[in-house]
Amino acid sequence: MAAKIVKIYMVRHGETFDNVENKMSGQKETELTEKGKRQALVAGEKLKEKGICPDVILCSPLSRAVNTANLINESFGVNVIRKKDLQEYYFGDYEGAKIEEFEKIVFSPPHVCGDVMIHNGKEMRYYHGEFDQKYNVVFFPNGETKQQAIFRFLKEIESYLAENKDVDNLLIVAHGAIMRFVLCSISMNILTEKVKNGEVYEVCYSADRGFFVD
Repeated sequence: MAAKIVKIYMVRHGETFDNVENKMSGQKETELTEKGKRQALVAGEKLKEKGICPDVILCSPLSRAVNTANLINESFGVNVIRKKDLQEYYFGDYEGAKIEEFEKIVFSPPHVCGDVMIHNGKEMRYYHGEFDQKYNVVFFPNGETKQQAIFRFLKEIESYLAENKDVDNLLIVAHGAIMRFVLCSISMNILTEKVKNGEVYEVCYSADRGFFVD
C-alpha cells in the first residue's frame, strides 16, 4: 500500500493595519485592511481555480487569521477550526513595536540567547531573520525562542492529522514570521524574503510516517 501523503496549503493572513504601520504584531490583535480582505478573497479564488479544495481549514485564533480564513472559505464552505498554537511568533516585551523604533533600542546589559549576545534592536532583528539552526535559540526579551515557535506550530498540525486520518487536503491560515520559520525548517529551500500577505505555500506530509516531505 502506498504511503498516504497529505497536501498542506499554508496561507498568510491578508494585510493588516499593523502591517501598513510596519509594526511587529506578534500575538496582539490588529484588523485586516480593505486590501487585506481582498487578498484573502483572491487567495480562495486562486486555490479554487487550481482545483484545490481543502477538507478543512485550520487557523490561528487571532482575528486577522480568522477573518482571512472565513473570507477564503467563501470559495469552499468547509469547517474553519481555530487552533491556539498556530498563532504568530511571540515578540515578548516588544509586541506591537514599530520596527524602525525597535532597531534603535540598546540592550544594557546585552540580551543573551544561549551563546548569542545581542547588543541592540538592529542586531536582534538580524539574528531573528537568520535561519542557521544555531540561531533557533534567539528570542525577544520575555518572548519565545524560534525553536519553541516551530515546535508548537508543527505539533498542532501533526496532532490534528493524527486524529483526523481522513484529511487529504489541509488549508492553514497563519502568520508571516512563524510561517517562514516553519517552512524553512521543513524545506532545504530557505525563503530569502518574508512571506507576503495572502500568499500560498504548499508542503506535503507523510501521514503514515509522521513527517514532512521536502
